[in-house]
Amino acid sequence: SLGVSACGFVTELGGEGKWKNERRMVRGNRIAIGVTLLVVGSYVLYLRNADLPEVDEEPAGGVEDGVLAIHQSLTGYVRANGPGARKRVAVCYNACLDLIVNSLPVLKQFLRQTSVVTEKDVDVIRSVNDLVGLYSKYFRQGSAVERIVRNGTLFSELLAASEKLPEKSYFPGGNAALMSMGLAEKGVKVLLGGPVGPKLRGLLHPTIRVPRTDVEWTDEVHLILEFGKGDKFNGIKTSRANRMIVTHDVNNIHVQKAMDAFVPAAIEYKPHTIVVSGVHMMEAEPPGFRTEQMKIILQSLQRIRKDNPVPVHLELASMASLDYWAEVLNTFLPHVHSIGLNEQELYMVYDALGGDSSLQASDFVDPSPESVIRAIAHIFDVFSDGNIERVHFHCLPFHIVALKTMGAYSSRAWDHARGGPSVANGALRTTERACPSSLDRPIEELLLKLEGPIEVPASLTSRRGTQIVSRESSAIPYYHVDYPFHSAYYINPVLVCKKVQKTVGLGDNIGAAGLAAQL
Repeated sequence: SLGVSACGFVTELGGEGKWKNERRMVRGNRIAIGVTLLVVGSYVLYLRNADLPEVDEEPAGGVEDGVLAIHQSLTGYVRANGPGARKRVAVCYNACLDLIVNSLPVLKQFLRQTSVVTEKDVDVIRSVNDLVGLYSKYFRQGSAVERIVRNGTLFSELLAASEKLPEKSYFPGGNAALMSMGLAEKGVKVLLGGPVGPKLRGLLHPTIRVPRTDVEWTDEVHLILEFGKGDKFNGIKTSRANRMIVTHDVNNIHVQKAMDAFVPAAIEYKPHTIVVSGVHMMEAEPPGFRTEQMKIILQSLQRIRKDNPVPVHLELASMASLDYWAEVLNTFLPHVHSIGLNEQELYMVYDALGGDSSLQASDFVDPSPESVIRAIAHIFDVFSDGNIERVHFHCLPFHIVALKTMGAYSSRAWDHARGGPSVANGALRTTERACPSSLDRPIEELLLKLEGPIEVPASLTSRRGTQIVSRESSAIPYYHVDYPFHSAYYINPVLVCKKVQKTVGLGDNIGAAGLAAQL
């Protein structure tokens, strides 16, 4: 009988000398590795070094049957390798409400307050003219935009106008709250530290605990102003659907009160893992203020881990300033044991940590697994004496969970045998969240974005050669890399719908699903 693995191969890569020398690679000499490997009966496919053929065969029944088989294989693999005993995770620190409304009736109210509209981009919104000009620019482009509103009165007026609309939707928001939801849905026990107001508390998963505090939190709101394809505003017709997000956070920026409540609760909770997210929200603040807030977070983590030295996962998010990236990384990466990030964020990390010019920003617009592996290896190299030993990377075509397999902490932090389930859970979660209505019709609606072969430059291989292993029992591909450290890269292509239905909070859900499977 012929079956299709969700994907499954091992490549052992190695060599002597330092990674910085090995990274000056020749791109021309490559070994092609097929994405979808075929497993016949109980046989295992082994390919070695220069004998590797390009795998072009399609499963019996064609591409559509292949997509269905991959979906069924991946779903079965995740179910068979679900989380074991329920673990406890403490998550901090940003939490809010996402209020989603139709932007047109709201912005038209503010349009009447302006005499002349000048389309423009601004770093922060301080006035009605800033608001309308920014919205007009991105509405014309059909592009998404997110900005902070510095004018508290203006934000209150925006919020009031939105809340008066008959059609509006509230959802849990903030990276920490979204990761908490994702973990709880996987059966993980969660303590959420952050400014959780009454409305948000009612929307959280019922098993999520919140620290007791004398602070009466008010719900901080992120206002998501959506527009549809063909909508018209001030004589402009937009060509595509998108959104403008505006925020005016206070307690998600000033972290002291949230940490004061979180630390004693987390010490008592005795979590197996701590998750930190939200540091990107301080990017627009003055540098001295940002440094002080990060110091508070780091000291809080040290207090929690003093008698319970559990691993810490840092979930990263989009930031534009390379200087702020460098500060965040140099502050936290020596002290955390895992990070989660997407393709744009990975390049910023690589650049901020002094990666050389062999990888450019353009390599991460539509990244190859090779580029991602090289960038992650650079992170491991820079912090080779530190604690970080896990990276969960995600982009639309594929995900990678990378694990260091040597080091004083590596034997205690993560179960390396769970690398496959971790990346598989994240990949399947992508399909579930981005394409919920497509799961009933996977053949018609789903496709494999990572097409063609995965290419690995021959200069990455060790003298022992390259080995690709496909197992029926573990249908997840991984590479083993020997450099000054050992590392393993578990890779899974993602099945996505032809029309993605939901992207808000997707990265946080992916990170939570992957983490839940590896606790």
